[in-house]
Amino acid sequence: AAGQAQGLTGQHKCDACDAGHYQDNTGASECKACGQGFAQPVAGREDCAPCAAGKYGNLSGAIDCFDCPVGTYQDSTGASECKACGQGDAQPDEGQVTCDACAAGKYGNMSGATDCFDCPAGTFAARERTVTCEPCAPGTFQRSVGSRACEACPGGSFAAGTASMR
Repeated sequence: AAGQAQGLTGQHKCDACDAGHYQDNTGASECKACGQGFAQPVAGREDCAPCAAGKYGNLSGAIDCFDCPVGTYQDSTGASECKACGQGDAQPDEGQVTCDACAAGKYGNMSGATDCFDCPAGTFAARERTVTCEPCAPGTFQRSVGSRACEACPGGSFAAGTASMR
């Protein structure tokens, strides 16, 4: 029967395929290992299941798939590896199908990041997925970290250079 095999002669029954293996044909003498990106936790099955999105399987004969580690994601099923989050994105959790965009006021200058960073004082990030913060232009300043914009210098003051904090 499918899901079973018998490799010896003169036997009175077939053996169930081990977990991590399958047999989709009848009359088989051996079982097949689940391929990378697939797993089978139950013995005696006719097929293997693809790893769900957010998971991967990099081993043949696997009984289970693994969660993608932090800083990575997998948006497809049946994957043998996870994808690193791109610059401007981060993923602090395991087993995810997407990465989170760095919010305005934050930046992400590394692939595979688990967190985004606040723009330092004197700089800003006006939009999501910023890779580097922009310095405040002459005539503007920013005292706070994690800012989306710089402020104009009030009357009676000036900021001659870029990235001014006062």
